[in-house]
Amino acid sequence: MPGASAQELKSQLFSDGTVLLSIPESFMDESDFDWLESLTLQLPYEHVDVGDAGEPNNVSVGRFMTDVEAPELVNRPISDEAHKIVTRPKYLEFLKELFDLEEVHIRRMQINAMKPGSFVGHHLDVDSNPDYIAAIVLQMGEDFTGGEFIVHGGGRPPRHFSPFYKSMTVSLCEFPHEVTKVESGERRSLVYFVSSHNGPNRRSAK
Repeated sequence: MPGASAQELKSQLFSDGTVLLSIPESFMDESDFDWLESLTLQLPYEHVDVGDAGEPNNVSVGRFMTDVEAPELVNRPISDEAHKIVTRPKYLEFLKELFDLEEVHIRRMQINAMKPGSFVGHHLDVDSNPDYIAAIVLQMGEDFTGGEFIVHGGGRPPRHFSPFYKSMTVSLCEFPHEVTKVESGERRSLVYFVSSHNGPNRRSAK
């Protein structure tokens, strides 16, 4: 891998709940980032004002994979291409090492497009599915202000992160977080969720 090793990321990730890296520092090849970015432009979008964890939102969402009752690829064949990229064996092996897992699965994947006034409310990703371990967020919006990623919990003051074009955020799903209002431009981020479980959504089964 061209960037930091899994062992190098563990300390900060499990302390702060989140790490922010440039794509060259991350486990993803820049060519794959570029390919994913082009695929997001081909998706249909819908407005969402209540998130999957029940939080208030104001965001437009394009979906590659949903996780209502179980993981499901949608908007195929575009989503097949995106899924093939994020599940490359070398990426899954990195995530296995990072989270000490024997198996890694991607359960949900979508692009969030946020214009001025858009925000994502305070929430826990495990409320969407208790099997979510981490969210991988690829920042594809280039010119925007606002839209800070704020992470809470861990017995510490909130941590503020400012994603930038061609950055990757890795965030543990057991830490509450939010995205502040975008002030100008468009903040576009691709997010997908890492899990060791690929069966039915256990929240849905309750």
